Amino acid sequence: MARIVPADVSPAEEAGLHSRELETLSLLKGQLSQDYTVFHSVHWSRSYEKYTVFGEVDFVVVNRAGDILLIEQKNGRLDEIDGELVKSYGDRQKNPVDQVVRSRDHIIEKFRAQYGGKLRLSIDYMVYCPDHKVRQLTAAALERSRIVDGSGADELPKRIEQVLGPGRPEPYVQDKVNEFFQHTFHLVPDIHSRRRRLDERFVRLSEGLVNFIDNLHFEPFRLRVVGTAGCGKSLLASHRYARSLEAGRRTLLLCFNRPLAEMLRQQLPPGGTINSWHGFCRRLLRSHGLEVDFSRQEEPGFWTEVTEQMLGLELGSSERFDTLIIDEAQEFEELWWLLLKECFLQNDAEVLWLEDQTRSNRMGQGNPDGITVTYYARDNYRSPYRIARYINGLFPEFEFEPRNGIIGLDVKEYRVANARAQLAVVDKTVKGLLRQGLAPADIVILTCGITRDSVFHGVEVLGGCPMRQFTGVYDRDGERLYSPGDMRFTSVARFQGQQSPAVILVDMDLSEGAELEQRRRTAFIGMTRASLRLEVVRNE
Repeated sequence: MARIVPADVSPAEEAGLHSRELETLSLLKGQLSQDYTVFHSVHWSRSYEKYTVFGEVDFVVVNRAGDILLIEQKNGRLDEIDGELVKSYGDRQKNPVDQVVRSRDHIIEKFRAQYGGKLRLSIDYMVYCPDHKVRQLTAAALERSRIVDGSGADELPKRIEQVLGPGRPEPYVQDKVNEFFQHTFHLVPDIHSRRRRLDERFVRLSEGLVNFIDNLHFEPFRLRVVGTAGCGKSLLASHRYARSLEAGRRTLLLCFNRPLAEMLRQQLPPGGTINSWHGFCRRLLRSHGLEVDFSRQEEPGFWTEVTEQMLGLELGSSERFDTLIIDEAQEFEELWWLLLKECFLQNDAEVLWLEDQTRSNRMGQGNPDGITVTYYARDNYRSPYRIARYINGLFPEFEFEPRNGIIGLDVKEYRVANARAQLAVVDKTVKGLLRQGLAPADIVILTCGITRDSVFHGVEVLGGCPMRQFTGVYDRDGERLYSPGDMRFTSVARFQGQQSPAVILVDMDLSEGAELEQRRRTAFIGMTRASLRLEVVRNE
């Protein structure tokens, strides 16, 4: 079996579920021997005095001697025009032979610039067109050994061996060539390209849920979606919000967590109302001339008084909402929903109720009053393969289908005996993540408990980074005030509906005892917030 670089391709991808190039990669991996290393999706660049030229090679195969074979794959229909193979892209045409020869020349230049004349470089090329059958090879200006068309697609590995061969072992040359492709061409994706790749995949895959919901038709449209973490609930909420505004409907999007509401408010188009339940109450009461003393909000019964004031408001038909979307609805109290339904919605209003199945307090119960249809979404598109596998192994009771398709980075787990040890581990972990190229804003430290009870509460700097956290003080509008810093520290409960490239989960206790089921749920939710890297600190 050939060595594949980068190896950051999941078993699902290797099976060819996502692209023709992955089918080829799977073929080469399985049928070439260990004498060969296959680099895929190689991006090259060559800097000149005033500009930089960029290009890409689909596959680079290196044998034991360090000999190189470049493979350009062209899928779909090709034309043979004036003795040349041509791939048409709208009104543009590209010659795959010219592309791979140009790539070869630039690679030779860059290799010489890096190593001088100290190392020889043996480099050849091949064009692979699995959907085309070449009619006139001589007219296409290609030797028979340098092209593999649809008639011999399954023989690609054999043809590679005929052209390249395993080579006499020359470890020094082979190592330098491999190093060249790995480092000079930045073949192994950096942290930010990995993050971008994962984010793009999450959005693309999650659109399946969006499209399914968009094609449901019943009246009134009042739908409850119970979904696993990472299924795309917040993406669905954003989509339906924008769609409602485009239709000219008065739209209200409510989140249980204020941080999620603030994030969505920044990302989504203006014209509707996006808020937490408590923020919505404050804004609506103020618009009716009622001021609320938020310095009392920690007092028992404060929010009950606010709810009673809301009940006393008289809203005209023009003030009621045509669309209501509730994200993290499992945290909503029944009274809040009934108040919204009876006092603030049009009779035929659309309602999208989005609920996390892991944290749901309504599982086993009926739908909220007035909502008749439920859809269960069990596919997790956020968690990369390694993170999903770790979570599934630790929490088999929370069933979900990992659908991300990318392997991702390793999960690290630490066991600590006390709070001081936990601080030391996380401090070291943060420094390690920064060295890998993550920015402080890419890192969030999540406590499984309450923030003020954590050893991290009040810590100003960790791993050399100022830590942003709630100061315990509110402004006159009831908004939380945070300490300066880009690296965040908050609780799993307050981070629901959000995600971060790197999550460090702390204060996690899975020992037998009271509320074990709830503690396991909280840890599960915290782990599924990670889209790239997960670090877990467990209390012994």
